[in-house]
Amino acid sequence: MLEELDTTTDFIRYLTAKENLVIAASSQVVMKSERDLLAVYLHRGRLFPATDALFAQPGAWDEFTAKKEWRERKEADRESYTWDRLIEAIAENPGVPDAIGAMDLDRRELVLRQMAREDRFARRILARSFNEFMADASAYRTRARTTVSPSGVVYVFLALPRDHPRADRILELHLRSFVARGLAEQPTIRDMARLNGHPVHQNGVVIGLATERYVGLPGYSFDVVRLEIPEWTNVHEARMSGIQQELGFFAKPKLRGASVDEYPKAYE
Repeated sequence: MLEELDTTTDFIRYLTAKENLVIAASSQVVMKSERDLLAVYLHRGRLFPATDALFAQPGAWDEFTAKKEWRERKEADRESYTWDRLIEAIAENPGVPDAIGAMDLDRRELVLRQMAREDRFARRILARSFNEFMADASAYRTRARTTVSPSGVVYVFLALPRDHPRADRILELHLRSFVARGLAEQPTIRDMARLNGHPVHQNGVVIGLATERYVGLPGYSFDVVRLEIPEWTNVHEARMSGIQQELGFFAKPKLRGASVDEYPKAYE
């Protein structure tokens, strides 16, 4: 079960759904093994049916994992572990204590907790976005990107040349993260989020990640920022416009929507 539900969010969601099932069904749940019950949960889109009693067919797990769709989902999830490795790399990277906007350990931990709170499906989407961004950044096709997670948290990726001053990189990351928070208020982005059934933003939280462009040289560094602006005001809007006009940060963002299914091919 822990191999399948290998993020804290996925695991807790299953336990919560199981608890609600037992309460609703007055403990009338029949199963040969926990894996068979898990198969019912996953096959129904991570939900249990509303019923007074539930019988998990023996062998349901083996039947479920033999499906082509399950194997394709596991293959698609392989990219998501880039996000796991990113969390580990940031946790091990001490940052620059004296740089402008440097983050202390307590706030740095909030960033890592937020990133670790993403479920496996969200990590797949975020990892794909990050990998695509780094490929474009290393080819000098882009400098920064913002991505909205299915969780509603807004992420900003920034990659600059290795000789770019570290303090300037952190400052730019802060400013871009602020602009990204404002962009989340735009009707187009809100409509895209609603279309996919996702919140527009999670309590106004923005996580910024900055690193170097990958050019074949060893070593790397990470800087992180975290902004939380629950209510976006006219004052915020005016400041964002000033940053866009004076510095050009996300002044003319290219919006791109994407439709991603947890299972590459839906069940019939």
